[in-house]
Amino acid sequence: IIYDALIWYFLWVYLVVIFYEAFLDTHCAPHLYSPKLKYMVISFMAIFILILILALSSVPVNIPYFYLALGISMVLIPILVVLFEFPVLFDRIMKGTMYFAYLYLLLDLTEIALGHWTYPGQFIGWVDIIGIRIPMEEFFFWIMFGGATIISWYTYFDENKKLR
Repeated sequence: IIYDALIWYFLWVYLVVIFYEAFLDTHCAPHLYSPKLKYMVISFMAIFILILILALSSVPVNIPYFYLALGISMVLIPILVVLFEFPVLFDRIMKGTMYFAYLYLLLDLTEIALGHWTYPGQFIGWVDIIGIRIPMEEFFFWIMFGGATIISWYTYFDENKKLR
């Protein structure tokens, strides 16, 4: 893991939440956050600290098909749960998905072409776009549905009272 990637993940989540609040959310909140939002922040901070500890330690971690397992547990399942529980969010999530999929596809293609990103490990397959190979897990879970995931997590922990 590259240490600046940890900063990028924080800024990535922040960008999606700010975009959602500014352009997709249709109400004016009387408070800045829901009390339940602290549980999401605590969860992500615990994951961040675990990743940081693993990155700083010299113990090699090798989990086969890690991207697939992470994508199913942290991306696919939360999106499906939120869409099942709050079908009214489908339109908002799709708008955010279209915007961020385009943005992150360009970002990923640029990073791979410049040699900033590499993908060691096992993947279920590859997507070839203009001669640049991206693992299927990266393409589907993070590029195509990364924005939808963040919007899903955020709305589940922040807005579920007003969506019922």
